[in-house]
Amino acid sequence: MVVYVDVDGCVLRGLDAKRLQDYFLINNCKITSNTKDADYIIYVSCGVDKANVEHCLKKINDLIATNSIVIILGCLPAIIPKNKLFKLNNVVTINTNELENIDIFFPSFKTKYNEIPLPYETLNQTPIDYIKKKYKKEFLEILKLSFGKSLIKNIHLYNFHSRVLDKKTAFIVPSYGCNNSCAYCGIKKAVGKLRSTPKNEIINHYIELINQGFEHFIFYADDIGAYGMDIKETFASLIEEMDFVSKSNITWDIFFLNPRWVLKYFDSFSSLIKKKRIVSLEIPVQHFSSTVLTNMNRIYDIKDVVQKIKYFKSLNSLLFTSTHIIFGFPNETKEDIIIAKDYLNLKIFNYIELLAYYDNPVSISYKMQGKIEEGDKIKLGYDLHEHLVKNRTLHSLNPPNIFSKNMLNLNYLLNYKAFK
Repeated sequence: MVVYVDVDGCVLRGLDAKRLQDYFLINNCKITSNTKDADYIIYVSCGVDKANVEHCLKKINDLIATNSIVIILGCLPAIIPKNKLFKLNNVVTINTNELENIDIFFPSFKTKYNEIPLPYETLNQTPIDYIKKKYKKEFLEILKLSFGKSLIKNIHLYNFHSRVLDKKTAFIVPSYGCNNSCAYCGIKKAVGKLRSTPKNEIINHYIELINQGFEHFIFYADDIGAYGMDIKETFASLIEEMDFVSKSNITWDIFFLNPRWVLKYFDSFSSLIKKKRIVSLEIPVQHFSSTVLTNMNRIYDIKDVVQKIKYFKSLNSLLFTSTHIIFGFPNETKEDIIIAKDYLNLKIFNYIELLAYYDNPVSISYKMQGKIEEGDKIKLGYDLHEHLVKNRTLHSLNPPNIFSKNMLNLNYLLNYKAFK
């Protein structure tokens, strides 16, 4: 059997794709890079926003034109039902939270999907490739060009994270799924409820990777801080025990840390940041206006969150922090944007991802009133972009989809210009 595997999407979907490829290899299938040679095409898709949905649909249309059987996985099947997508006999869909169902189509396989070890890298991309692609490569290059009072601090930050990038790196995924109800999110329908891996399995896997020479670990999950809530464990206890078995040179990045967990596990994070175990934190605040956050169903005190992050930075000035800001959410006002800018002036984040609100048909916010026109979203996005340029803060701007995706490349040029 000849199989072609491809993926578009986040790290978790990339890890799914790598595990699927391993699944076919272990069961004596041949992997091809040419769709024309494949008996089966395995495509892991993304449904996070309109641009990604349209990109995936276009690719799927190309894939189903072959004579191969196409199995579509990832988040798209949960967002757009198969009967609305494709009415072809050679197309099969499997939701992200039901990947083990792939065994149904390959009953002769001796090794089942859930028996395949979790990969430490994504399909066609190592963890360090991911970090460089996401922001650190651009961040480090821009720091070289920076000037002014912060020059010495930036040089130290640059040197430290350059050394981190040289380390052998692996992903750690302690859980899948999400129990939150963020109004803008449609991905929850695809990923399902929280499913945590037993703590002893994670720690044993972690020790094995350390023994293989890995020195840097990227913690990644749909809601990383929620780990253990379904199995009477906590993320704090997990990382404390992992820290205990770590060598002194081991460092961690933690991604997708909901701000509520910053508040709940503040002491644990403080300790691990102070000892430079945690060297990078992605905390998606999504907005700084309490009104907008309430409408988003993001329940935390943003003022308290900001104070906690400032304290983290005081414990280790080399800590790299990043966040997401959604602009153009229904009923967002000029006053909300002013509040956001005031908080951005505090410069507690080294990198900010500006995200245009996507009106996902399966999200709670899809039924909200007060939608903001696409043209006004564009203005909001560039307004925030210009503000961050003046503040010399590294960021990316993800504009509404009437723009070509190629325009995203302009963000780097604009950032470079700001730092010259």
